[in-house]
Amino acid sequence: MRLLTVFLWILLTEGCYTLFGILVADGPLYLSLIGAGVLLSILPLIFHVAVAKRRVSDALGIRTRHPFATYAAGFAGGTLLFLLVAPILLLFHAVAFSPVTNPSVPLILLYAFAFLLQGFGEEVLCRAFLLGYARETLGETWAVVLSSGLFAALHLANDNISILALINVFLFGVLASLLCLRSNSLWLCAGLHSAWNFAQGCILGFPVSGITGFPGILHAAGTDVLFSGGAFGPEGGIVATALFTVCILPLLLGHTKKTGKSL
Repeated sequence: MRLLTVFLWILLTEGCYTLFGILVADGPLYLSLIGAGVLLSILPLIFHVAVAKRRVSDALGIRTRHPFATYAAGFAGGTLLFLLVAPILLLFHAVAFSPVTNPSVPLILLYAFAFLLQGFGEEVLCRAFLLGYARETLGETWAVVLSSGLFAALHLANDNISILALINVFLFGVLASLLCLRSNSLWLCAGLHSAWNFAQGCILGFPVSGITGFPGILHAAGTDVLFSGGAFGPEGGIVATALFTVCILPLLLGHTKKTGKSL
């Protein structure tokens, strides 16, 4: 019953965010990102406190000893992780980069802040909220599947979505879920998520999950859709599939070795 109530609250949260998206559809992209960060974090926490009668600090991964340092570590890791994508794509001649003329540093910094909020909001909804409650009812394995499935479903309406892109978004959800569970820190995976999107859109100039129009330092033009992901961005290509899989396996194997049980 609790899990059903959680799903109904998620539908309410998504409805509010969709309405907000319609209201700011003609505005700059950073408004949508900031709105996602605020709504997707505050509304689940309202449920957690007002409906479930729990403290905010009891939500999965919220209580971390050094939250901002942990977030910064996740952000650094996410940036490095995505920057691994560029040389691989260049190696396979799957992308061409060109510098942006007179990039606006203040605008790029504004989008960095917007991505910080957006990544945090999605992680609160999918990890601290759904993953946390689902684990209590279904156990870790199905909780990871469920939260990653919701994360993938949030991207179904994105432009240029494909089966491979959907698989990769699901894999990213698995990676973030396992990272949250193993570190017991939402801040780490939120930093990773925010940096992945920021590096993708504002440093290297790729589409971010099918969304374009971000200010950046470079502009990326994919020349091989299978590798580069085409108009969806690298999350729609096989390089992301391989990268996410390589990152997931140590988390799974480390858990099995430590506990003697598979996820």
